[in-house]
Formats: sequence, structure tokens, C-alpha cells
Amino acid sequence: MTTVEKHQAIKRTCPLSSETIRGHLPLTVKSTIQYGPETTALVSVLNTLGAVSIDRIHDILHGACNLPISTGTVYNMVKRAVSSVAPSVEVIKEKVKALPLAHFDETGVRVDKGLRWAHVACNRDYAYISVEKKRGYDGMVASGILPCFRGIAVHDFWRPYERFDVNHVYCNAHLIRELRAIHENTGQEWASDLRKLLVWAQHKKKEFIAAGKDRFSPYCCRYRIDKPFDDLLASGLAQNPLPTGKGARGRPKKGKARNLLERFRDHKEEILLYARDFAIPFDNNEAERNIRNFKAKLKISGCFRTSEGANDYAKIMSFLITAKKNSINIFEAMSMALDGQILFLDGATE
Repeated sequence: MTTVEKHQAIKRTCPLSSETIRGHLPLTVKSTIQYGPETTALVSVLNTLGAVSIDRIHDILHGACNLPISTGTVYNMVKRAVSSVAPSVEVIKEKVKALPLAHFDETGVRVDKGLRWAHVACNRDYAYISVEKKRGYDGMVASGILPCFRGIAVHDFWRPYERFDVNHVYCNAHLIRELRAIHENTGQEWASDLRKLLVWAQHKKKEFIAAGKDRFSPYCCRYRIDKPFDDLLASGLAQNPLPTGKGARGRPKKGKARNLLERFRDHKEEILLYARDFAIPFDNNEAERNIRNFKAKLKISGCFRTSEGANDYAKIMSFLITAKKNSINIFEAMSMALDGQILFLDGATE
């Protein structure tokens, strides 16, 4: 059902003072005929979170709601939504910079005929996404979070993250997948046992948290986690010695097993920090969930036609994901932004 709301600004002349008095229209009324913020909110949510194309939005509104909105008007509505959420997205960005712990990830995005990279920085309350030309250090700098971030950064083992002066925590879900692959391809039991140790520590951590505890005992850390960890690394290193001689192009490759073992050896504290501090997450799934919508969008659309469109999508998704994290109805949140409100000025930063 379509609701039409009519506004009138009446002008009258006072018979005593001859002064002309005019009524004022709401600030949101800017033309003689226009669609309300609810329609714009619906269009923008369908186009981003729903991954519905502009042409299909036109067909849906025309067929289901009897709104003969042109594709050009749909496009303009999305652009209006982008400008409306921009102040709130800047608030989100500043909130993420100040977080004590944040998750980071990146994924490839097809834009026109080239490749761009969507970078996400988030926690359970906020999500900031931007689309940059580069994946590595330059892209992370351009995104604007890590150069100012001073908390704990949770991420996968991607070398450019190491260039930032933050406390690093590695995603154990990635490491478990690599350990499983080593065991399946080589049959070396240390890889399977180490994977089981990481998973066991995470399960015990959940049990302790459910029981109201906030840490393992020193004995448990030393003899149930650290010692088995070190013993399994020693066994793995013994089975995968450094290669000798020279390869066809200089130093021979160490192999995937040896490289993974050295990663565990050199970054033991960052990998096991989740077991020493119960506030540290086991994996980086928070960031992966927040950036997954880009892949869903690309499966449907194939690519973004312009860099501007990719950036617009990132802004609206940052806004909508953050609204969901703060238990705000996404349709209501978008309507509030279109009415000129700036959201997330107050909220948790933990």
C-alpha cells in the first residue's frame, strides 16, 4: 500500500499589522513531489545488504508496491543514502581507531576490468570497510586505521601487518587449516597433534569461562600447553631439517612444513596469547564475517562498474553492519541517517 503525505505552507496577512506570515515546510521536503526517506532506506538496503541490482529494484517496487520509480531515481536514492551515512561512517572509523582490540582482513574485489581490495577493521560493536588499490602495506595505510591503531590487531599471517607498531595476534583457524593440510599431505603426526592441542586449549578456555574463571592456572599453562607445544615443535623440526646445498637458483626452498614450523617457533607468544588471556579471540572470524558480503555481491553482479560504486557500497555496508552489531534495526537506522541524524556517537568501545 502506498501512502501519500501532503504538506502545505499557508500564507496569511495579519489584518492589524498587515504583516505577511508564512508557514514552513519540513526540512526534508525539497521539491514539489518526492519520495520519502522510508522508500530511500528500502532502496539502499536492497541494493547493498540485499545485493539486488538497480534494474531489479525498479521491477520490485513497480510490481509489488505500485511505485513507478525509474532506474535513475533508484540510483540517485542510493547516492543520497551514501551521503547521509557518511558522517556516521566517519564516527565508526574514529571508534575503530581507538579500540583496544580489532580484527583485520582484506579480500579481492573486481572493479571494472581491474582488481581492488576491500579492507575491514572491526570488533563486535563496529565495522569499518574501505576499498583500496593495494592489498598490502600501501592499501592498509590508505584505509586509515592501522597507522593510528595502538591496540591488539588480530589477523592472519600476512607479512605487511607486521610493519605496524601494534600488538599482533594470529588467527588460529588459518593455522589449523595449514596443519591439517601438512598432515594429510605428509602423514607427519606432529601436525595433527599440534592442531588437536590448539583446539583442546580453546575448548578448555570455553569451559573455564562458563565456570566463571578468567585464566588457566600456571601449572596448566606450563605443563598442558607450553610443554606439549614445544615438544611437538621439536619433533616437527627434527623431521623437517633445513635443506643443504644449493638449488638451481640459489638457496633451496625449505618447504611448507618447515616454514610453518618456524612460524610457530618464532611467533609462539602471538599464537598462544588466546590461551594466556581469555579476552583474546581464538580466530579472526569476526573480520571474515564482516567482509563476506562483498563476495556475495560479486557472485550476483560479477563486478563493480566503477571505483566510486565500490566505495559507496563499502560505506553503506560499514553503516548497516555496525547498526546490526548495536541491535539497531537496519531499516530504522538508514531512515534516521536520511533524516540527518549521526549515529554511533555514543556506544561501547570495548
